[in-house]
Amino acid sequence: MEGDGSPEPLIRWFMKHGSGGVAVAFSGGVDSTLVAAAAEKAIGSSAMAITLMTDFMTPREIVEAVSVARRLGIRHRVLRIRLPQRIRDNPPDRCYRCKRLILGRAKAYAKRAGYALVVDGTNADDLRSGRPGLRAIEEEGVRSPLSELGIGKSGVRKISRTLGLDHGKPSSPCLATRFPVHHRIGGKELEAVARAEDYLRGLGFREVRVRVRDGLAKIEVERERVGELTGKGMRRDVVATLKAMGFREVTLDLTGYVPEDEREEGKR
Repeated sequence: MEGDGSPEPLIRWFMKHGSGGVAVAFSGGVDSTLVAAAAEKAIGSSAMAITLMTDFMTPREIVEAVSVARRLGIRHRVLRIRLPQRIRDNPPDRCYRCKRLILGRAKAYAKRAGYALVVDGTNADDLRSGRPGLRAIEEEGVRSPLSELGIGKSGVRKISRTLGLDHGKPSSPCLATRFPVHHRIGGKELEAVARAEDYLRGLGFREVRVRVRDGLAKIEVERERVGELTGKGMRRDVVATLKAMGFREVTLDLTGYVPEDEREEGKR
C-alpha cells in the first residue's frame, strides 16, 4: 500500500497499538525517522526513540540521530552497547547476532521505562531483500509498522515529503559491512573507515563506501561520478589522504557504488 503519501494510515496504526507506550529503534535514517515522527504525532509523550550506539556506528551518525530526534520533538535516549568478540569477529551471521543483541537491549530498556511495544523502521521492500537481521526482528517480537502496512521505499519517501521530513538521505549500513567475513574488526580500522568516508563526503560525494581488505581501501562513489576521482589532482590528493589515515593501498571501484541489498542479491 504505497498510497498517495498520506501519513494517516501510519498515524492510525500507532493510535491503535500504542496505548501502552511505544519505543522506536531509531537510527536517524529515513525509515526510522518517519516511524518516529508518526509515533510522536499519534501518541505524543507515550512515544520514545532509542538509538543503540555500537562500535560499528560513527560519531556523525549519533550526532545526526540526536539532531533529528530533537527536531521531531520526540523523547530520545542513546544507549551505548559494547559488542562482544563473537560479533567483532565478523562471522557470516554477524548481522543477525548484532541485531538480536541490540533489539534485546532496546526491549529491556523500554520495559524498564514503561513502554510496552518496540517498533523499527523495516519497510515492505526490506522484507524482499533477505536481510539476515529480519530473523532477529521476528524472534525479538519487534513490530514493523511500515512493512505491516505494505509501505515500501517509494511510500516512505512520499509520506516523508508530506510531513516535511528529509526523504533523500543516503542509506548508511553499519561499518562492519566494509570488511570481509571472518575479518576480526578492530577499533582503529573502524575509525579509519569512518574518517575516510567523511573525507570523501566532504568532497561532495553522497553515496560513499570505503571497503577494506588486507590494508587495501577500495573506494565506491556514485556511478555517474566515478570519473571525478580519476582526475589527476583529486586522485593524487585522495590517495595521499587515505594513506595518511593508515591504508596501505588505495583503489577505485570503476563499477561505482552498489547498494548492500544488490550486493547481497548478487551473491545468491
